[in-house]
Amino acid sequence: MHIGHITIEYSNKTIAFCFVSATKSRSSATSHCSRMIVRLRSGRSVGNVQILSVIAIAFLSFSQMYVSINDAAFFPETFVGRESTVLKTPIGIDEIERATRRFFENSTERTALEPAPRPSIEDLADGPKVTGDVAWLLQFALLGFPKCGTSFMMRYLGQHDEIAMLRDKEHCELTTGTKDSVLVKALLDGLPIGNYARGLKCPKHLERPLAMDRLFRYFPNVRVIVGVRHPVLWFESFYNYRHLEGHHLLPAQELIGNCWNLGPTEKVRSVCTERAKFHNHLARLGKTSMQSAEERQHFSADVQNVSYAHGFSSTKVFLYDMAQLEDKNQDRSDILLEDLRSFLRVTKPFPPMVEEPKAVSNATRIDICDVEYDHLREVLLDTGVKASRWIRRFFVHAEGVTVSSPDFLDQLLAKWEEDPCEERRAKSNASLSRPDRTT
Repeated sequence: MHIGHITIEYSNKTIAFCFVSATKSRSSATSHCSRMIVRLRSGRSVGNVQILSVIAIAFLSFSQMYVSINDAAFFPETFVGRESTVLKTPIGIDEIERATRRFFENSTERTALEPAPRPSIEDLADGPKVTGDVAWLLQFALLGFPKCGTSFMMRYLGQHDEIAMLRDKEHCELTTGTKDSVLVKALLDGLPIGNYARGLKCPKHLERPLAMDRLFRYFPNVRVIVGVRHPVLWFESFYNYRHLEGHHLLPAQELIGNCWNLGPTEKVRSVCTERAKFHNHLARLGKTSMQSAEERQHFSADVQNVSYAHGFSSTKVFLYDMAQLEDKNQDRSDILLEDLRSFLRVTKPFPPMVEEPKAVSNATRIDICDVEYDHLREVLLDTGVKASRWIRRFFVHAEGVTVSSPDFLDQLLAKWEEDPCEERRAKSNASLSRPDRTT
């Protein structure tokens, strides 16, 4: 019989397991497959139960062997995703073995199987403390950064048939230090029964080391999706968003530095230039060594020797620039959706992304390109240069980091070293100089 990429042949005394390439026909691939022969202790007298037991044991043994190629993590590294590095595979591995590994990686651990019967909250938590195994409750998380497309991604990913996502609000319970079991209850009550890829959104999570430690402790195999954005455009968007919410912040040019040092919370609302240093928080994931002077030059001393206590170096990360979500190039957009599908280990394709209407308000808005914000932009551009160079030179090439259309992403990140106001002014001037063809 033929099952996916595995051919199982059995006679009265032997069972042969043959792992074949998905791209070859059964007739042509069988002669080139890798075989494991299992000999039965007796001939036709062996009952069906024993045969099935041997098949199951052998299948699990082979799956464990192939999964262990990529360190036997709960979620083995995606084979078909487009990573930014050269594919990490043993030297000399041929195409049949590659296809075999793809089969195991994409099917044996696609999602964490839900326990049966489903545990109750009493089985998993005692008051505020998490006491049970909750790893199966969360497979991926949108963890950063605010105003980088995380809300759009939450709504978009949550529409997929194989994804169950908390979409009622941001779930940042782990950032408080006192509501760990509240998150577990939200996942248990808010997501349907079944084997889904379960997810949540908390755009400030990456900025809270203790919260990241708790996340890793409870959900050691969680996959992380991170969105970034040109620091200048990020600040402008975030500042205007706070005013849209009805807050009255300090003048934008006074929000240079660490949020905690700038004034009353109600006048800052977490909007400050320090938060544009996305690379500081990505570095704490431990994906790069942070040992060379070339790498450390992009960080201040307080960041150079800091990493999350429990270590996230094995965590799989999908990094995107917000501009990729708005890309008009259909081929690149299709590739992005396929890479997301592969990263999240769902089988059905994602539908095209549709741009959402932007909110319109009479709230105070700034144009960060105005001359009064020149110094503010200089500070943000300095951050952009350091973040861009480190992400492009080190982070996207790290083990376990996946990006889509690497060359295009590199171009987008390179633009962080340029003042976006120059392009904005050029477009405005071109529009003004365009002849009126309506008369």
